[in-house]
Amino acid sequence: MAHTYYTPELGSKDEQAEVVELLCSVGDTFAEGDELMVLTTDKAAFSLEATDSGKVERLFVHSGDKVSSGAALLEYSQVP
Repeated sequence: MAHTYYTPELGSKDEQAEVVELLCSVGDTFAEGDELMVLTTDKAAFSLEATDSGKVERLFVHSGDKVSSGAALLEYSQVP
């Protein structure tokens, strides 16, 4: 079953974050707490951290993309 990570709430509905760096690729596995990508807003830079273990199945963004709150970032399958 596929799961998706989304852009967290950024503050205002018009605020966007830029994907600064992807730290994973399709096919990569990750563990809870691993950093998956770095995003930045006008106010702060932050990492998207995995909340469980998984395998990246699909990336919806590339470095340099601008995303809004709730935008799909990556799809993954859970792994034991």
